[in-house]
Amino acid sequence: MSGHQRRLIREHNERAWSVWTAEALRRSKKPPPLRRLQARVPREPRKRQSWQDMKAVAKLLTQAFGGQVIAKQDVS
Repeated sequence: MSGHQRRLIREHNERAWSVWTAEALRRSKKPPPLRRLQARVPREPRKRQSWQDMKAVAKLLTQAFGGQVIAKQDVS
């Protein structure tokens, strides 16, 4: 999704919120849920992190915080 599309969705949601709020104050009955008025940003699929990637991140964090990395032989 491009930045332009995200901006359009955000602007639409801001306008929907303004209209919803104004109408909610005017009405005495229960207004529709704001969620139904807002556009939804589709989620981008996430790639699962492999155990090798997790191990590499753990090593980097350990080193960043001054820890000592004790390496074992990888069984691969």
